[in-house]
Amino acid sequence: ETQALRDRLADATGRLSQEQRLVEITQQQLNELWDSRAMRVARTYWAARGTARSALRKAAAVTGRPSREDTPQQTLDPATLEVIRSGLDDQLDTILDRHEDAPGFVVFPPGIGWGVTLFQRPQQMALAFARIGYVVIYNLLENNAEMVRGFHEYAPRMYLAHVPDQAVDVLDRLPRPLVITYVYNFDWSRNLPGATTVYDHIDELEVFTAAYPITELRRWHAEAMRNADLVTGSARDLHRHLLESRPDALLVPNGVDYGHFAYYRETGQIPEGLESIAGRPLVGYYGALAEWLDYDLIEYAAKALPECEFVFIGPDYDGSSKKSVAFDLPNVTWLGPKPYTELPAYLARFDVATIPFEVSDVTHSVSPLKLFEYMAGGRPIVIPALREAGAYPGVLVGDDYEGYVARIKEALALGDDAEYVAKLRRTARNNTWERRVLTLVDAAARAETIRDKD
Repeated sequence: ETQALRDRLADATGRLSQEQRLVEITQQQLNELWDSRAMRVARTYWAARGTARSALRKAAAVTGRPSREDTPQQTLDPATLEVIRSGLDDQLDTILDRHEDAPGFVVFPPGIGWGVTLFQRPQQMALAFARIGYVVIYNLLENNAEMVRGFHEYAPRMYLAHVPDQAVDVLDRLPRPLVITYVYNFDWSRNLPGATTVYDHIDELEVFTAAYPITELRRWHAEAMRNADLVTGSARDLHRHLLESRPDALLVPNGVDYGHFAYYRETGQIPEGLESIAGRPLVGYYGALAEWLDYDLIEYAAKALPECEFVFIGPDYDGSSKKSVAFDLPNVTWLGPKPYTELPAYLARFDVATIPFEVSDVTHSVSPLKLFEYMAGGRPIVIPALREAGAYPGVLVGDDYEGYVARIKEALALGDDAEYVAKLRRTARNNTWERRVLTLVDAAARAETIRDKD
């Protein structure tokens, strides 16, 4: 019996080695083809066309939101296309064979790049689907393909993909995939007619006007509302509006990769940029610096609390910070963007974590990614009177400028309150990305059942 087991193990090891070699050979062939003269000429054309739309691309690069104006169609001659298609088919065969026991497949259309400055909802959902066992194909545009050619396994069951437009139908071989779309790429789902499509409505449409005309956004939104199998809203205000025309719409707020923030262990090393202010009370924020920040509130709080340091981490999205004197104050520090992997180290140094957004219809409809991350890290949280973010236990809400400062003073005493920190972490555990994607899986199964009956 032992020898039989050894023989089976040797046979399986041999097959795995042959499979890996096939993947390497196929990837090498694809790389050679992509580096051919024909493809270099095509990429030169794509780059030139993209440069002509640099203003839109600049906006998209910061937020990660792609511009349709910046995604020219690829045109390949039939012979080149056939070779590329063959290589993609071989790679996909290997993926399907390797994951034949997977509960399902999830596809993200080209849109937000993977290595963008802000790690956002699509990336988090993709990883969460993979963690619960689904095979994920996360497609990349030519201008954010990050050297991916064909399919690249980024993490277990999680594949980054760059597939030319003319060969995208190879993905139709995936068995009944779940396709997660947004307002700017819902129409891509037509490439997979057998899929279950989710239209994930994540912001008021005005948020996307830096990259798209509002008339087009409204048209795309209406189309997605009519044709998607599932419609989800990321905040209560958004969800309420969706229910008016889609009574079956689901509320699916943002979530948290709990382990990434909750299990960080302090090393004693001060994160870069905090050396000169370590030891003073830190009120911290990470995320984009943009017009939705309340710079007057930041200025008021920094002046009212000169003993505190106000630390901001993230890209300057639209230059709005330069229009305010808040960032000129001696106790306000902007560190620029930091990688997602480093955020837990900075969060651990915050005495208070904050989301100082202006109060408006747009921000009432935002489910801040950082909210549950702050909770998982056990940091006291202070915000203005934002309906969505203020609806969760443990969040301290300032109704006005004076109230915001008062809540910061209150929060400074809560960092060592074990009961308060436990409440935050309990709320974070109840709002993980795994829970969010399981909600989609259950709803998709019901939608497929209804569709099959029809």
